[in-house]
Amino acid sequence: MIKKLITLVSIVALLTVLPKFASASHVSGGEVSYLSLGANQFKVTLVLYWDCASFDPGPTAQMATLNNGGFTDLNYTVNLDTSYEVSQVCPTAVTTCNGGTLPGNKKNVYSAIVTLPGQCTQWTFFHNSCCRNISVNAPNYDSFTFYATLNNLAAPNNNSPYFTSQPLPYLCVGQTVCYSPGVVEIDGNSLSFSFVDAMSTNSTTPITYAAGYTGANPMPGITIVPGNGLIQFSPTLIGNFVVAFMVTERDVNGVVIGTVVRDIQMVVVNCNNQVVSCNSGAVTNLVGFGAVILPPNGVQVCENIPFSFQFSFSDPDPNDILTITSNIALIMPGAIITVTGTNPITVSVSWTAPAGTANTFTTFAVTVSDNACPVTGQQTVNYIMMILPATYAGQDQTICGNQTITLNGSGPGNTYLWTVLNGPPMILNGPMQNFSCDTCQNPVASPISTTTYVLTTAGAMGCVLTDTVTINVVPDFTYNVTQSSGNTCLLDPVQLSVNNITPGPASNYTYLWSPATHLSNPNISNPTATFSSPGTYSYTLTITSPQGCVKTNTISIIVAPAFSPTISVSNDTSFCSGTATLNAYFSGGGIPPICALSPTGGCNGNSIPGTIGTGLISNTDYAYPAPFGNFYTSVSQQYLYTAAELNAAGIIGGKIDQLDFNVTFMNTAGLAITTYHEFTINMGCTGLTTFKATAPVWETGLFNVYPANTYKATLGWNAF
Repeated sequence: MIKKLITLVSIVALLTVLPKFASASHVSGGEVSYLSLGANQFKVTLVLYWDCASFDPGPTAQMATLNNGGFTDLNYTVNLDTSYEVSQVCPTAVTTCNGGTLPGNKKNVYSAIVTLPGQCTQWTFFHNSCCRNISVNAPNYDSFTFYATLNNLAAPNNNSPYFTSQPLPYLCVGQTVCYSPGVVEIDGNSLSFSFVDAMSTNSTTPITYAAGYTGANPMPGITIVPGNGLIQFSPTLIGNFVVAFMVTERDVNGVVIGTVVRDIQMVVVNCNNQVVSCNSGAVTNLVGFGAVILPPNGVQVCENIPFSFQFSFSDPDPNDILTITSNIALIMPGAIITVTGTNPITVSVSWTAPAGTANTFTTFAVTVSDNACPVTGQQTVNYIMMILPATYAGQDQTICGNQTITLNGSGPGNTYLWTVLNGPPMILNGPMQNFSCDTCQNPVASPISTTTYVLTTAGAMGCVLTDTVTINVVPDFTYNVTQSSGNTCLLDPVQLSVNNITPGPASNYTYLWSPATHLSNPNISNPTATFSSPGTYSYTLTITSPQGCVKTNTISIIVAPAFSPTISVSNDTSFCSGTATLNAYFSGGGIPPICALSPTGGCNGNSIPGTIGTGLISNTDYAYPAPFGNFYTSVSQQYLYTAAELNAAGIIGGKIDQLDFNVTFMNTAGLAITTYHEFTINMGCTGLTTFKATAPVWETGLFNVYPANTYKATLGWNAF
């Protein structure tokens, strides 16, 4: 079997240039967030808010990800997904974004998929550039850094919170302001809010604040509610102000698992317009069993119980028309939202908190805007729902024949009582027992026919204390599964079959093999499995009867790292006396018994290509390794490919008839050349797993597979 493969090549250097961070001018704010894709992979999103009187930051931006775990830091490009105007103006106003004179701002959203190399307590995703808009509290054209952090040691698949509210609010001097960041947190973790320093050249260096201002006090009299992020104050000075606030995310144990920061400008202007009162929008007309109003903007409800409520806003300017924006649909999926009137404007909300949401606080934000021109007035109100547990007996289930099932009850108290609503009575003891315990939270039931059970729990706060669950009992069936082989070779088909299914016919049943990889059809009773890589493969079969009875089975197949050989024997022969020699011949597959040059060209059978490594080598004009370089002459290099690397790439023991190198960049300036003389490749086998550190360091005894040639390298794959 081929253990190791060494390649000896006369080579010169590739040059890979790392991207530098681009510059931008007059950025009004920004933020960074991330979404887990699993397996340490994240979609990182950068948002830049920029002044249309300046220039667009462009179709790409540069980001970096740092860590405190000793891993290599990452540098990468994020690409523009969308760009649109976010100016707080009436529909007829024309801003600098559209050739007008009114101040205008746009929002650029960039993203990239990033794979983290490991787990540590803090990864910092950040973007840094220059320059900020000048502000009252930050009078210099300072650099900016927008960032978010992740603790993927404590929360490997955490998703960061993200912001949904108006990013660059225009505020009226002398009028009370309520501003909510409109944060959405999809993992159910607890959040806290605080003012922080806006950052300059990196995520630990604050900007230079004007005298009297700090990150914790960015505007006179401004406050933030730690529990929900509501920002309140009455602005007394006209101008732009840099305001940065952090959302800190904690798991159920109180461990910080991430932070996000929104770094924006709040603009205070002199207004003739009067905005909606900051303290308006109280909850009214709450309907729902056990639901209670928590004045002024909160409700207490029970999970699994429908409820509805209303809130209204009135504008002091009677001719103004009001509109509503909210993140209710994101916070409360499936909620029905109805808006009536224009001034006053009334919002009606109906929702049912699903099972599993109990003991959580759900916060949503509502922003009410008037139609004053050119700058509209806005006000934001936060609403909080406290969700209490209700009794839940679980989803209806189906069992086959005499199967048993474990019921999963939950409720607001710690006492449980199960009874039968319809179906065979409970038998708790004796040989005919069909229910394990009528006062347990999770009893085991084995009804002989379809039965509906009632769960009653002890609770408080007016929530429902009973719920039902139906266990449907359907006829059982039998079957067996066979496979033509449990051990096979590469590309040899294995027949999988469901047999003797009773009662028939088999065509009335549905079949699902999982995973579907390597199968001819995962939805039939007899698929064929064919494998191109060695290993152990397991498949789970799910069979469902016409009545809904579901059964599963699992099989495994071991695939050897070899092709099965073609076997032939000597021809028939006849003789009167003496002896005859019988010969067996193997051809077309298997692993060669030695490592040497092949006596024939080409491959006998199917070829399997494979790629080893990333193909990206970052080096200077005269550094190695690099399969092609152009600074030094008469250079020799050796490369080591281990059997594990070859197998992982899908290559098994056998004849190797081609070696390719991928050129992604070619420096053609100065002394660079692309034609190489006496270019030679030798190959062989070794027992080494790494190159030797002391002399002799050069592996010998290799076979020449590419004689000395004049070779012209090209961009892309160079095949030998």
